This record gives sequence, C-alpha cells and structure tokens, in this order.
Amino acid sequence: MKKTMPAAFVLLGSLSSIITGCAPAPDMAPQPITPEPAVDRGDLLPDDSQVMQGRGEEADTEESAEPIEVNEADTEVPVEVTPLDEGVSDSEEAPEPVETVTEPEPVEPSSVYTDGSYSSNGAYSTPGGPEEVAVTLTVENDVITSVVIGNIAKHEISKKWTNSFRDGIAGEVVGVNLSELDAVGATNGSSLTPIGFNTALSSIKVQATR
Repeated sequence: MKKTMPAAFVLLGSLSSIITGCAPAPDMAPQPITPEPAVDRGDLLPDDSQVMQGRGEEADTEESAEPIEVNEADTEVPVEVTPLDEGVSDSEEAPEPVETVTEPEPVEPSSVYTDGSYSSNGAYSTPGGPEEVAVTLTVENDVITSVVIGNIAKHEISKKWTNSFRDGIAGEVVGVNLSELDAVGATNGSSLTPIGFNTALSSIKVQATR
C-alpha cells in the first residue's frame, strides 16, 4: 500500500529544491568589490588664497585692457616752420627774384688837368739884376710828357746858367704827375734859374686846371 506524505513535508521539499537550484555555481561566485580610495575634495578645491590670487590676476588683466589716454601735447614733436615771405600764401609759390639792371653811374674823370701844352715866364733875381726864364710844359692825363726851356736871360752869366738848367731839367720833370710836382731844386749846377722855373710852374698849373 502506497504511503502518502503529509502536505507540509511536500511543500518544504519543493522550497528546498527551488533554493538549491537558484544557488550559484562555484565558478559563478561573486568577486569581492574593492572600494576606490576616497578623494579629498580639499585637494581639488582651491583655497581662499588661490581664489583671491586668481581674482587679482583677472583684475590686473581687466585693468590693462582699459584704453590708455595719450596726451597729444606730450607726444607731439615740434616742427620748425620756415615763415613764408610776406604776402605769399601757403598755396602760392614765391615769385622768382627779378634781376634789376642798374645803369652804371657816370665815372668822374680822374684827371685833374686838361691835356695840352701850357707856357709861362718865371721871374727870378740874380746878382746882376732881375731875370726871367720861359717854360712850356705838355700835359697828358696829368703827366708831363715834355718840357721846353726858353733862354730869355739878359746877362751873359744868366744865359750860361739857363742853358745848364735846360740841359738837366727834362730828367727831373718828364714822366712826373703835374699834381705831384711842386718845385725843383738846383739842377745841373744852376741854382737861381730853378727859382724862375718854379714860378712858371705855378702859373701853368692854374692854366691846366679844369
């Protein structure tokens, strides 16, 4: 006769089978989980000093970005400006200088005496009495170019000394500027005849003066 098991035992056996079937195989055992090391958030977060420094750098950057005002008076380079001629505008060119032709002024003649031949008699005294000598001078550009002595003495001794004077006077006066000849001295041994010559010379200068 077949024995019948109580229902409670049947239910218990079913639960045991279910639990046994659900148990993991030895190879399927779960691996232990290694926990990750805890991270100190204090290392990741900047401290107050770093935050302040960062803000300071940002402030410096912002301040440097501000436009800098430049005083034109400080940077302006002085430029030397050459003043334009009076009456000439900036846009007009200065007129070229006009060459002025000046007529030469008439030159006064440098000669003091008029060219020509002039004659005069000069008186002088001798131990034998008064005598005269005739003098003729030719003048060109105020220079004496020739001299002629006329023997008009009265006494023989005076005629002799007049001839001696005549032979030597040319070397004393020819080629000399009339204005520079004031008088002559004893000439060729004659000392009285030159006195008469000097008297005639003064008269000739007056005649030849312009």
